[in-house]
Formats: sequence, C-alpha cells, structure tokens
Amino acid sequence: MQADSIPKNNAVNTFILEFSKAISAIKLLYLRFSEFNVFADFTTLNPMIMSAFNMPAQSERFDLVVGDFPIGMDQFTWETPDKKTKVRGKRSWIMLFQSLFTLTDSGFGVFIVEPSFLFSTQGVKFQREMNNAGFYLNAVLNTPEKVLHPYTSVQVIILIVSRRSAEKLYVAELAEQTVVKDIVNNLVNGVNTHDLATGLFVTGTEFNSFHQYKISKQIESLESYYQSYSRYTLMSVASEINSVRKCFKSHVDTNFNIRRILAM
Repeated sequence: MQADSIPKNNAVNTFILEFSKAISAIKLLYLRFSEFNVFADFTTLNPMIMSAFNMPAQSERFDLVVGDFPIGMDQFTWETPDKKTKVRGKRSWIMLFQSLFTLTDSGFGVFIVEPSFLFSTQGVKFQREMNNAGFYLNAVLNTPEKVLHPYTSVQVIILIVSRRSAEKLYVAELAEQTVVKDIVNNLVNGVNTHDLATGLFVTGTEFNSFHQYKISKQIESLESYYQSYSRYTLMSVASEINSVRKCFKSHVDTNFNIRRILAM
C-alpha cells in the first residue's frame, strides 16, 4: 500500500493546520521520513519537505518543524558539531533532536514518537539531554487508535517541543475532530480545562503516559466515592474474620455436644 493511499486521520491533520495558524508560523519544515503520512494535510501549507533522512543545514531556522518519523528504529549515538552534547537513543529520536537546532527562538517542533519516550529510562534520560541543550517538552497529545494502520497497531503520541521551558506540561487526546480547535486554543492561551478531551496542564511528576494517568484518575474517583465509608486496616479485618470463625466453631461444638447428650 502506498503512503498516499492511507486514510488520513482528520483529528491529527486538523490539529497540525490549526496549530500552524495559531502560532502564526511562516517558515515551515516537514521531515517526511516514514510511510505513515500522518500529517498529510501539512503539505497544503507549502513547507520545505525533506525525505530519505536528509536534514536541513543547522544554520536554517523554521517557525514550525513537523517530524513524521518511523518507529521502532535501532539505537544510535550523535554528537553536536560543537562537541558539547552527545546523545544516544532510537534513531528517530536522534533525528528529532537534530531538527530542534533549526527552530527559531519562538518556534515549535511537532513529532510523532513511541509512548516509551515519556516513561522509559532511556526516554527520560534523552529528555534531560534535550533540556541541557536548551529544548523543552511543552505538550503531549494522544493520537486516535489505529492512526498508523495498516503499518502498525502502536498508538503513537505527538510531542510539542520548543526552546522555551514550561512550568507544566499540556496534555490532551486528539479523539474528536470537533474539539481539536479548542485543544489548540487552550494550548496556545494556557487554558486548563482539567479534562483530557479539551486539554489540561499537569506537572511532570503527575504524568508519564496516558494509560497511567487515566488509571490514577479512576483510583482517585473511587477513593472520593468511598470516602464516606469507614476505613479499616487489613489487620483489623483479619482479626474480625478470626473472631467470627472462633464463634462459629464454638457454636458448632456446643451443638455437637448437645446432640451427643440427647442421643445417650
């Protein structure tokens, strides 16, 4: 199947168009290195398009860099030309890192990566190297299921990176095309809706994956629901169970002895 024949995901494409408009991006770069073609509509904005793993000169500057990278690539080590930074990670992460040097001071990079970028030991270390080089993760978006079908069932995430450090991380789910514009507006204007559907801000310690975050919120909801109930330790519950067992055994023994007496 050719890349152009892959059904476009409207939520993802709507996002990249709305985001480009919201940040008033003028000079655009599209690193189209995979067959996923997940940002297909970005080409309508006439970006510079690079393919076959070719990178622009680091002297070039762009307001918006969009990276459509392969996933599950091998490990690779790269050192910056000034020898100040040496990083190791998946080859796609290295290409992401290299492209960040082409951002303007107010520019943004938008990239698809595996979810492990957020929580794996290597991913966390890679983020620290990005920070040391002056680049920061500003937002993470969850893509719809089967966004890369038929190539893979992996549900990738979208990273938004810039040269500006943010106190909190913006997270949202690109599930419905109808609210994508709201997600973009909330991101750009710093609006916290406290809802993944329309975007919320979290601290780095609160979030390492969408799956983990949803589970933690479900647990909090259950704790809130049951907060009116009395709390018992496991030890006290075990003690009560043993007490009931002893009473039951005493009752059974008494009845057995009575039956023996009556039978005599």
